Amino acid sequence: MADFVGWAVDDLLGLTDPGSAIAGREVRWVPLIGLAPAGSWREAVALPMGQVTVRADKAGKKAFAVEISGDSMDKLLPEGGWAVIDPDQTDLYENRVYLVINADYDATVKRFRSNPARLEPVSHNPAHETIPITGQISVIGRVVAYGNDEGL
Repeated sequence: MADFVGWAVDDLLGLTDPGSAIAGREVRWVPLIGLAPAGSWREAVALPMGQVTVRADKAGKKAFAVEISGDSMDKLLPEGGWAVIDPDQTDLYENRVYLVINADYDATVKRFRSNPARLEPVSHNPAHETIPITGQISVIGRVVAYGNDEGL
């Protein structure tokens, strides 16, 4: 089986460092630290849930993952999937997705749009509304990778 997938037997059995390479790219593990709302502003929930892999070139050393809770981003980030957040990437860029908090320390995951500055849902559910950026919003970090375990 190891020969078939092109791995060493030790890699297949999990006996080597998981931060090695998959398909010729360096990967590393980042902690899955809890739930992040993708819907209305809500408290993010800290709940250590394990680890996920991310390509090493996609996220900085402080990166972490959150499980998506809610359907306001379901076209990009389905509920129950996970998103890797890089807290070193806080500058807002058009059409990028961010984990943000408001002045009440409630959080949400949304796509940034400018002119006028706003946070938009990317959802099949028409009930979700655009959030104008008029008050204090802090960027926790940019979503740099995503995935899910569905079907595994």
